[in-house]
Amino acid sequence: MTPTLAGRWQTRTAMLATLGLFITLTFAVAFESLIFFPVLFWVFAFGLVWDALFIALQALRWDRDWPAVFQAGAGVIEGALVFLLITFVGLPGIDKGSVPLWLFSLHYGTVWLLTFAWVQGPMRALFPFWRFHGGRLMPVVAATPSSRRDRRDLRRRGVRRPSKITGSALVFLVGGIAGLAYGILLLLRPELLAGAILMSDMEQVAEAVRQASAIIAIVTVVLSVLYVLVGIGLMAGRGWARVVAIILAVLTILFSSLALVAAATTPVAADAGNLLGTLVTVAVYLLILVALFTSSRYFHAHHG
Repeated sequence: MTPTLAGRWQTRTAMLATLGLFITLTFAVAFESLIFFPVLFWVFAFGLVWDALFIALQALRWDRDWPAVFQAGAGVIEGALVFLLITFVGLPGIDKGSVPLWLFSLHYGTVWLLTFAWVQGPMRALFPFWRFHGGRLMPVVAATPSSRRDRRDLRRRGVRRPSKITGSALVFLVGGIAGLAYGILLLLRPELLAGAILMSDMEQVAEAVRQASAIIAIVTVVLSVLYVLVGIGLMAGRGWARVVAIILAVLTILFSSLALVAAATTPVAADAGNLLGTLVTVAVYLLILVALFTSSRYFHAHHG
């Protein structure tokens, strides 16, 4: 199977949002820590960028192929980058130097090895469409035209889902799935949010923290479900999903910008990792806004 960029992104999203998330949830329960979720997220986020680079390198090969040994090497490089950033800089949700090498290697290695084994074996037999279409899990959506002239034109050419819309949908889907896992885990294990307080003798304070944790968890689950629905809607070219996605993107950019302003004006030095993550968040959602505003024809044509 010769992967395409869309195929790489779809495969990575599917694997990390299912098998990877299940493994991460197992680690979180076993080690009683939520640190594994942001690690998985950043592996996914940087992986999307790596995929674009790997596709460019793949185009330089005479057969345009990407054999298993290259995949193994890419896995080592991706993991090394995330670990080095965590160790020397820190990332949003992960304090600088807070994840030891042995723990990172155990978690990342387990996720990578099991997903690699699944993709190289059972997935090839169970998902022939994926195997023979460059790693894509779903066919390109053909839009429904709104006029006879458009119908004739679309019959000849077809309106494909723009890659920028697919990428935007993946951001919402992965964010929603990760948020769901975090919210559910927080409902089951509120001590993961503020364990020291909940273990204290101050029963009133502990109870207030439990209630706050429950509220945060419920809000997280509700918003995460909305993100997942928006991601699915964008994949299907739904107009309502486009409107909601624009609103969510604007709100995210607004609050992230306020956080940057607050960090710049506060006398306390801000964490470099958090600042980097906030800047990346603003940049990503700005790109999503551009994608949504420049894809009117796709959404209009799909629903006529």
